Order: sequence, then C-alpha cells, then structure tokens
Amino acid sequence: SSQPWTKAECQVLINFIIENHLAGQPMHKHIWKACLESSS
Repeated sequence: SSQPWTKAECQVLINFIIENHLAGQPMHKHIWKACLESSS
C-alpha cells in the first residue's frame, strides 16, 4: 500500500529527474505524472 506523495517529495523527485536528464525516459515520465496526480 503506497501513500500519496506530498508536494515536497514530488518536487525532490522532479528535481532529481531534471538534474539527471531523465525526463525523456518513459519510466520517469510515468513516475512524474503519477507523482503530480497523487500530490494534487
């Protein structure tokens, strides 16, 4: 059972993805999208 991520956790993840240039990878796009949806 996974808890919804907070906006702070989401921002950390997104910053990590951007800094590591992973935003174009399908898996990371999925994680990013799921994160934004769960934190809204």
